[in-house]
Amino acid sequence: MFACYRRDEAHDPDTYCAAVASVLGEYSKAVVDHVTDPRTGLPSDLKWLPSVAEVREACNRRAQQMRNMAISKFERRSAYVPPASHPGCRANVFVHADAPQYPAAYEFACGEHTDPRDWRVDENGRAGVWISLTAWGDLRRHA
Repeated sequence: MFACYRRDEAHDPDTYCAAVASVLGEYSKAVVDHVTDPRTGLPSDLKWLPSVAEVREACNRRAQQMRNMAISKFERRSAYVPPASHPGCRANVFVHADAPQYPAAYEFACGEHTDPRDWRVDENGRAGVWISLTAWGDLRRHA
């Protein structure tokens, strides 16, 4: 970043560089890289040498943007949570009718005490049954 400005713009270049380096040292590499990059940071926004306060403000803005992006990414991944009450909502392992585990999976699905949320038939008409991951683990342990 310093090379993007004239050296004589700072009253005391050595003190200025030390102060800016001290501020930049408080932030992650990703923040510093963004703020000091001539394509994305202060050199592309300011015509004059930025003050130490402007450097800190830019770093704070970028750090907040990165936090917001991380939160947004998390929210997008976890935005849809299926209702935990409809039949088959926990069934996430498909056991095909040709699989050796199918008889046990079918027996589980037809069991008198089986929770309806733990199994379902395939919506696309494939021969087999969907069961919950917990039931799948139990079937594999007892096989």
